[in-house]
Amino acid sequence: MAIIAPFRGLRYNPATVLSLEDVFTPPYDVIDAAGEAALRAKHPYNMIRLDLGKKTSGAEEDAGRYAASRDLLAQWEREQVLIRDPRPALYLYHVEYSHPSGRRLVRKGLVALVGLAEFGEGIVKPHEKTFRGVVTDRL
Repeated sequence: MAIIAPFRGLRYNPATVLSLEDVFTPPYDVIDAAGEAALRAKHPYNMIRLDLGKKTSGAEEDAGRYAASRDLLAQWEREQVLIRDPRPALYLYHVEYSHPSGRRLVRKGLVALVGLAEFGEGIVKPHEKTFRGVVTDRL
């Protein structure tokens, strides 16, 4: 059984971001260059700026992107664009979406800290469709 614990979440400051629709983004690995540009133009605090940090040039392009994202995250915390919840919590969520078949579906979940365990124990399951190229640049 997984051991879970609450944590102090980080969320957009409602005084800075009035509509979450302006700042939420699809998963980074399904966004093409035109989509990325449109999301960056949509709002100065759009999550795309953290998910896909500024491009750099040279052999360390991916590392540079992640360093830029790290630095921007720290900046947004300092500027209180993102604020930390005052108390630890478990976070419930539900997402309504349209399936390609046209059916409306709801995905429900829980976000929590989880204790480390050996992969072979089967306590935490891997994502069902993780593609090597998406993972490799983050290792």
